[in-house]
Amino acid sequence: MNTQQTISTNIEPVSEMAMQTAIKGIKLIQQGAHTGDWQPFLDLLKDDLTFYAPVPGFAERGLLQGKDEAVKLFAHHTEVTRTDWFIQQVYANGNEICFEARIEGEIADYEYSNQVVMVFVIEDEKIAHFREYAAYMSPEGRGWTKRDTARNAFGYRI
Repeated sequence: MNTQQTISTNIEPVSEMAMQTAIKGIKLIQQGAHTGDWQPFLDLLKDDLTFYAPVPGFAERGLLQGKDEAVKLFAHHTEVTRTDWFIQQVYANGNEICFEARIEGEIADYEYSNQVVMVFVIEDEKIAHFREYAAYMSPEGRGWTKRDTARNAFGYRI
């Protein structure tokens, strides 16, 4: 039995264009989550993008495709979400840029607090793919209900 495994590494230099587009994208997410106006973020998406979002009603469908599906997702957010995103870290590999964030606010009139990672894949100065990883989601999609719980995740930085 061969126990040696081949480890594939796909580590690439960071694309400056991708980084600048991704920073613009995360700032537009911060704006949209705070105000409910997602149109500037939607304008940054490619028409044929793919995405995954851990949001009830969307997550169960897996990888979604097309800007029309993203419009539905963010229309849902407009109705129920008012949060503030606090960016904690940025990670990058080629044209894939990740933002680790703490989120606080309200979703569907419930206090919401969570840790998330938002990943953007950038092509031609547009977001071609995004996916979000949430640290915790209750069955109702509420995340943590105590802000200190999410804030404490970064307590190692003293």
